[in-house]
Amino acid sequence: MRSGMDKKAFSMVEIITVIAIISILVVMVFGVGKNISTKGKELLCESTIEILATAVELYYADDDEGFPFDLDDGEIFGNTEFEAFIGPVLGDDHPVDITVSGTEADWSIGTLYYFLRQNLKSKRITDTINDSMISRKDNNGVILSVEVNSSSDVPMPRFIDPWGNSFIYRHSVGDSFCRITSAGRDGVFGTGDDISNIE
Repeated sequence: MRSGMDKKAFSMVEIITVIAIISILVVMVFGVGKNISTKGKELLCESTIEILATAVELYYADDDEGFPFDLDDGEIFGNTEFEAFIGPVLGDDHPVDITVSGTEADWSIGTLYYFLRQNLKSKRITDTINDSMISRKDNNGVILSVEVNSSSDVPMPRFIDPWGNSFIYRHSVGDSFCRITSAGRDGVFGTGDDISNIE
């Protein structure tokens, strides 16, 4: 006769082994999921940059002036330059006063937003950009706007990357095309994970 002690049961070692295997699988799945999420954001960023570059090409083809505006690498994009760029686009002969401060990227890509929305073909292209890639607030949650003649605020939307940061627009006189860049996952321009339409 067999005793009742011969019943099949999991030993403590077997239970610990199963828990360890499940833990390893969870970590692997989480890592793969995180990698897929990162790659997805990078692809979304690249496609948004391509859409913006196409919109700039259409603007360039339709406009006698060429590119929307010139802004060199390292040039400070301060309020004066922003006023010069955005004033004519708003169709106002008077000076335009900035009511909020933003980063250089906020203002360069925000200004590009206005220029591209003025051209019908460019506007159609930018309309295909997902709403989640356009923000009307800066990274601190402050609504970006331009005050026109101390009387009315005009919203200052900006194109943002999947990490919530502004793209930056650059075009130097003499360049064959503009550069539109995302700071990438780390949010810092000039590092290895930047994503741009020009390598």
